[in-house]
Amino acid sequence: MLPEFELGDYKNLSFEMPTMDVTDEDVTKALEEMRERAAALAPVEGRPIQDGDFAQVKLLGTPEGGRRAAASRQRALPYRRGRKRWSRSTRT
Repeated sequence: MLPEFELGDYKNLSFEMPTMDVTDEDVTKALEEMRERAAALAPVEGRPIQDGDFAQVKLLGTPEGGRRAAASRQRALPYRRGRKRWSRSTRT
């Protein structure tokens, strides 16, 4: 059973829309993010890895001072090389 209710005068409601200042830089940044999300990764050979490149990194967990157990997890994860560090990519 649905509750009964009376719909008020919603057609005459008013509200103010906040102004949105969008700069050319905002548009450029949004377009670049969309391009990156839609891009396909392709292998590159014949040169060392460079800033902005993605690398498939295999990580294997081993307990400190211990031997790798038969059930250890191993996954290949995409990482992106930055200017001073590697960052985990959200791309799969």
